[in-house]
Amino acid sequence: MAASLFSLMSRVVFRSQKALPSLISPKQFSAADASLVSAHKRVPPFNTETSSVSLCHVLLRAFHSTPVRPVTVELRQWREHRVINRFYRLHWGGWIRCYGGRFKQLYKKSAKEQWRLKQHIFVTRNQSRKLDVLVTAKWREPKYFPDSPYDPYHTRTNSYHFPNHRKFYP
Repeated sequence: MAASLFSLMSRVVFRSQKALPSLISPKQFSAADASLVSAHKRVPPFNTETSSVSLCHVLLRAFHSTPVRPVTVELRQWREHRVINRFYRLHWGGWIRCYGGRFKQLYKKSAKEQWRLKQHIFVTRNQSRKLDVLVTAKWREPKYFPDSPYDPYHTRTNSYHFPNHRKFYP
């Protein structure tokens, strides 16, 4: 879309090159604006009083010259495995992680701090959404393992929206 916008605007600029210097006068376009536009490293500096290059053309060149990096399959797999190695997804959509540096310099840490470092942390809602975007649908499906230590955490019982009421049998 950027390429089509650039080609359309460049055609308009080149067709009306004689009319544009009269439309954009040095009074309307100050030298401070010119320095801001020419601060971009790919746009050559220009003088508004003597140059016939229009502001529209320069801005479009600056916009068009920004690099675009496509996401390849290899990059997605690389990111996915980094997420899977560091986080664990629960069945209800939450993600948990371990404390960083939990095995470093344990001789300096008290027993209480060592116990705290072994615990897991829930990530925030926004982080969970981002992690869901980073992995494919295969990893978003629930995984069932025998005798998993995470079984109690796969059901949400502490939320108003996910009640865990026991049925009353008289």
